Amino acid sequence: MICNLKITAAIGVLILSMAGLVAPNVNAANHALLIGIGQYKTRTLEGPPHDVAALKTVLASKYDFKHENIRVLINQEAAKSRILGEIQQLAHRSQPGDRIFIYFSGHGTSRRDDLMALPLPHTSGALVPADFNMDANQSIEVLMSQLIVGKRDLRPMLEQLDRDRQVLMVFDTCFSGNTVRSVGANQPLNLSRHIRLDSKSVFEEERSIGSFEENIIRNEPYPYQNIFYISASSENEIARDIQRDLLYLYPTIDGKPHGALTDSLLRVLDGQVQIDTNNDGAWSQMEMYTAIRSIVQKRFKQTPQALPKQGGNAKNLHARAFFVRSGQGLATDSRKLIATRPTLRVRIEKRLSLLKRHISQIGGVEIVSAEPDLILAKDGDAVVLALPNMHPLCRFTSSDIHQVVDRIRRHLRIQPLVNLAYPHQQFNVAIELSGSYQKSIISEDETLGFEISTEKPAYMLLIDVDPAGAVHVLYPSDPSELKLLIPGEKRILPDRFRVHWPFGTETVKLFAFANKPPTLELFVGKEDIHPGSVLFSELEQLVGVYGIKSIQYATRLDAAQAALKLISYPQLHMSRQ
Repeated sequence: MICNLKITAAIGVLILSMAGLVAPNVNAANHALLIGIGQYKTRTLEGPPHDVAALKTVLASKYDFKHENIRVLINQEAAKSRILGEIQQLAHRSQPGDRIFIYFSGHGTSRRDDLMALPLPHTSGALVPADFNMDANQSIEVLMSQLIVGKRDLRPMLEQLDRDRQVLMVFDTCFSGNTVRSVGANQPLNLSRHIRLDSKSVFEEERSIGSFEENIIRNEPYPYQNIFYISASSENEIARDIQRDLLYLYPTIDGKPHGALTDSLLRVLDGQVQIDTNNDGAWSQMEMYTAIRSIVQKRFKQTPQALPKQGGNAKNLHARAFFVRSGQGLATDSRKLIATRPTLRVRIEKRLSLLKRHISQIGGVEIVSAEPDLILAKDGDAVVLALPNMHPLCRFTSSDIHQVVDRIRRHLRIQPLVNLAYPHQQFNVAIELSGSYQKSIISEDETLGFEISTEKPAYMLLIDVDPAGAVHVLYPSDPSELKLLIPGEKRILPDRFRVHWPFGTETVKLFAFANKPPTLELFVGKEDIHPGSVLFSELEQLVGVYGIKSIQYATRLDAAQAALKLISYPQLHMSRQ
């Protein structure tokens, strides 16, 4: 649960410069470099070759990428020299103003991440080309020379492209440290797109390495003006490879192995989710990233990251469109997205047959084997209710049937609030953790803050739906915060919230209203709003939810929403690796 520390919010104005930004060119040509490495000397991956093949098809068929402008490197073709050579050639094959898409699918490794030359911590890593030799008997210098390290290898070429091209980089690979323990048995090692190097290598342990926060150079600016970057996971997660034997649990868009990030990108490009959330007729890079992140977080234990987060040309890069669909039309008709799933899909472990019989009798619940909304599993003597990505939602100390059934009923009631979207909203709002870096896992008693912003003047409501299914209003926390937030202004709420029991998955949801709702004052600072209470019903009416099957207010035009998923853990749990 996230509680409010009642610290007065700081309000800041972020001034963004237009200097160096390439103006969008309607006649710009599209170029792509697609790299997929599944066959390594060790730790083979199934997804990368299929990732590249699927992306090449969708780019050529739907997004005006000419076949001659798409370069592909698969498996052994993707040696270090070939990768760097193709990136260098992009400057010669393209013209000023062109769009360039650079995609890498394969292994990463951890310890020092100079990728993108950003102020990243030592707990990250580098790209691993197909010809990398992991022999631990080699010298540190030889091992280092085989990797693709951003500051040394990529930055000179990226700086050349950054001058007058529009560049999007998507890397479906790991630059992560240790994963946080989750429900059930550990996943097989080969599901990860992370290679752990021998301790004798260049990434050997360093006693003085310090914490993640201590290794951030907070004042170092993002080095690029025209490059937007999406990575597969945050600093404490691994990127997943969906192998063939797991397709029954995690079906992919085409039934073939893919990386978790790439499968979500393909679904976005195929128009399976709403991307143009402000309905302005274009997919901004931030709208695209937000849609991808939402899909990945729902299904897997990883949180894609986007850079730049702030400063410099961040606002302009976020707003810029990159993928333009053939014929200038968008892939998704948002009017088809108003309806929501009327049932709660639950997968129940075989050992919980008694629970299964009781839960199957709940109206609105469907027992499934794949693509669930919730999962019930045994973990020792406990019964754990988890999300599809196996992050625990809540834990029951005994298999008390009534407690579990009550929690399922409560989730059935809060699901419309958590999933609520406004398909016809006319502006976007954004919520992110405050500070210089992003993460998704928060430890007990850790403080955190948020940054909220809007494209149009709006009144804001920020709520937390905790693992027990109760709602807490984080903002406004007092009447002084009922004032209008204007575009271009970020409302910063620094370190005013703390994590405590109950632990699990938190959904932090931001609602914005162009017209001030008459009942907004009722929710100032309110905590422990439980489903079924009068105040919960008032909240549903305020945001536009009228029961599980009602969608009548989903079409309102004066409201917008955004959501953020966080995982909270007790300190004892966080210490176990």
